[in-house]
Amino acid sequence: MNLIQIINLLNVPRIGPHRVKKILAPKQDQNPFEASIKDLRAIKGIDAKAAEQIRSYRDLDFGTREFPLGTQPDRGNFPRRNRIISGLSHATVVAEAGNRSGAILTALNAMDQNRDVFPVPGRINDLQSVGANRLIRNGATPVSSGAEIIRDINPRLFHPLQPVKKSIFIELTDQEQLILEVLGQDPVHIDALAQSVDMDITSLLEILLKLELKNAVQQIGGKQFVRA
Repeated sequence: MNLIQIINLLNVPRIGPHRVKKILAPKQDQNPFEASIKDLRAIKGIDAKAAEQIRSYRDLDFGTREFPLGTQPDRGNFPRRNRIISGLSHATVVAEAGNRSGAILTALNAMDQNRDVFPVPGRINDLQSVGANRLIRNGATPVSSGAEIIRDINPRLFHPLQPVKKSIFIELTDQEQLILEVLGQDPVHIDALAQSVDMDITSLLEILLKLELKNAVQQIGGKQFVRA
């Protein structure tokens, strides 16, 4: 019996370490998942229900699942499933997480597995960012782009990614450059933008249209603009 089979056996409900020892005692080289119900019931402490559960786990051949094939994606199964996913991953990114979000459980699993955790910062008054911001306070590395994640994990990859130089030149006037410096990823209303750059609305709209044609800014509705 190999290590993966032992791990799968330990994951069978109602079995536990003591029963596992009894199952392994008679024949160390026998795979209990291939044993019949009758043979399993002959082992002290293994009743009919436990024997059927062991048999139901015989499909877990690769040690990467904790549930038999056909198990429904019930809410209670997510923490155990995500524990495997976080362990297989180089890092876990927490984009949003409330105070008691399941994403926090996955992040804690990743920390226990010596994996990186990258939370995306959010507004301090946003209930869906409470968990992510707490991870940052506790020492996790905040990120705002995929490039930052690659930069951190790249040295530990078996085949590190080689940097690719990308240069996009956009000719901008002084006024266009000023507007871009004010805009970011958070939407800015046209009135607030006009006040920040000290322009009248009509002139500002003309420049914003030119910037949209250059794919430098984007209007997201309600006369709000962000940097593209």
